[in-house]
Amino acid sequence: MIYSFGECLLDTCRRELRHKGEFQSLEPQVFDLIAYLVEHHERVVSRDEMLQAIGAGQFVSDGLLSTRLSSARRAIGDDGRDQRLIRTFRRRGLRFVGAVTKVTEPIEPAKFTIPEKADVPAPAPAAHPRNAGHVLAAFGAILMSDAMEFEQLAQEISSAIIVGLSALI
Repeated sequence: MIYSFGECLLDTCRRELRHKGEFQSLEPQVFDLIAYLVEHHERVVSRDEMLQAIGAGQFVSDGLLSTRLSSARRAIGDDGRDQRLIRTFRRRGLRFVGAVTKVTEPIEPAKFTIPEKADVPAPAPAAHPRNAGHVLAAFGAILMSDAMEFEQLAQEISSAIIVGLSALI
């Protein structure tokens, strides 16, 4: 199924997301979260449903879910402050509040293109007083073993470190 919302095009069969015509490279859990929220946009989706949708039977921590949600919002041009597309309902869950249209005819690539850089004014730098001048770079853990049962643990540790460090800035 292909869904259109905001400046995005989501193809669940091809597992592709395009924002302003540009292909977004997403982790599988981030794509699954976006697809689940868009497909269930008519209602609030509980935390347990999201964990089931992106976890596929694997353990998913609250920190990892928060990280995936931030990545999902960034990929579709939303953020936790404005919540134009994904709205948080405290102690209830999330709801995709953007207008969703199911696309029935093929979309021509020309309809979803980004203007040339010369046409786009350079954005003014927005410095937040809390993190002005600070930069954080975090890299994921690399699994150095063939033991696949530790892959999820490596992802969880990486996510927990990134979330913890980002809270300090």
